[in-house]
Amino acid sequence: RGGLKDVLQEVSSVLDYLHRDLIVVGDLSPESLGVTERGRLILCELGCARTLGGAIRGDEAALPQTRYSAPELFRDNPVLGTPSDLYSLGVIALECWSGRPAVRNRSSGLIDVAALTEGLPEHLADILEALVSPRPERRPTAAELHARLQGALT
Repeated sequence: RGGLKDVLQEVSSVLDYLHRDLIVVGDLSPESLGVTERGRLILCELGCARTLGGAIRGDEAALPQTRYSAPELFRDNPVLGTPSDLYSLGVIALECWSGRPAVRNRSSGLIDVAALTEGLPEHLADILEALVSPRPERRPTAAELHARLQGALT
């Protein structure tokens, strides 16, 4: 639990690097992350990564739909964008903090953020709530997230 800010900072830094080159991970999950011998968190799997604006081959069209997938990926015409990766990071962070799966409400499709952020400082709970917003335009970019976390450390 004490390392949640570190997890968010390290992954948001990697996502910012990828997103600046218009690369989207697409299927970010805990299994995509690893830890080096020095204890640094790394992104170690990019199997479904896509370049935004690039042509998608037929065998690449379907992304796996997991509990880490953003709501916009469950639509009839899924929209993959950089906010999708931020949603996935939010779900990972909620689970990292709470130790429980971030299950969506069957009728609303929303995650009960309040139930999973109990005991978390308010500024971090607000960040996680923004990350798992059902509206992609309300999620911070990776750069905004990283800057917000830097500000929270001072």
